[in-house]
Amino acid sequence: GMLNETYPGVSYAISDTLDPYQWHKKIFDLLDSGVETLVLTSPMVMYSDYEDFHNGFLHSFEIVREWEAENGRDIKIIIAPPMGFQKAMRDGYLLILKDKLDTLPAGIDVKMVWSIHGMPWLAKPNESWLKMAPQYTEAITADAEALLAEYNFGRTEVVVGQDHFADHYWDPEEVYLSTHRAYIEGVEAGYDYVLSIPIEFYNENTDTLFTHAMLNYEEFPGYDVYNTIDYPDWDEPYTSHFVIEDTDIFYLGVPTGDRYRPYVAKALFDSLDSVLSR
Repeated sequence: GMLNETYPGVSYAISDTLDPYQWHKKIFDLLDSGVETLVLTSPMVMYSDYEDFHNGFLHSFEIVREWEAENGRDIKIIIAPPMGFQKAMRDGYLLILKDKLDTLPAGIDVKMVWSIHGMPWLAKPNESWLKMAPQYTEAITADAEALLAEYNFGRTEVVVGQDHFADHYWDPEEVYLSTHRAYIEGVEAGYDYVLSIPIEFYNENTDTLFTHAMLNYEEFPGYDVYNTIDYPDWDEPYTSHFVIEDTDIFYLGVPTGDRYRPYVAKALFDSLDSVLSR
């Protein structure tokens, strides 16, 4: 809607990289229609070599080069910035956090964990994610610190935890902070509440509901990997709650539904608008 309203003459297509035929066809159809400049974007909050530069973007370039060779015309390709570079993306997650903070009593100690997916960085030191992500994670950390300062809480802390690949196998020296360790350190430090939101997802999925949960909640009282996940309404954030000693741990979910999802759409639009408006 926003793209059509703002740029009614711009053609666009959505392709699934798991459907190579349609992916190839949609790019060819765009170029056959007379497109001279192709703007690529990805629905990932932050780009990586694994998902984007060595996958979706790379193979899109290859498809364009194939079309150029067949048609004798060069195409300009621009990669739009990731959604995580847009303020709207951060604002969606921050609204989830604010909605929770509004329910908490004054005087308590609160630790906030922004969680990322994670990769085996020690094995992939040249991953583009490592170079790009700080612009996002540092900004949303500062945002959360400023938001927490608006409340009459006691101690507050904001960290970025890594759900996957920060374990004893991939990171035996604990170079990176796992989300699980961020939780446990919050308990050990005596925080009343430890809150967590995964800032690289905006829909629940097999990662967040199963694999990452299994890693993050290992040995948590009440957690069992075989527990049935009761999540009937995907337009409401899925939440989890655990109590360890005197600490309440809350997983607050992702920006879904009418209250939060518009921020995701705005972030994608803003990413493309930063290119199309020039």
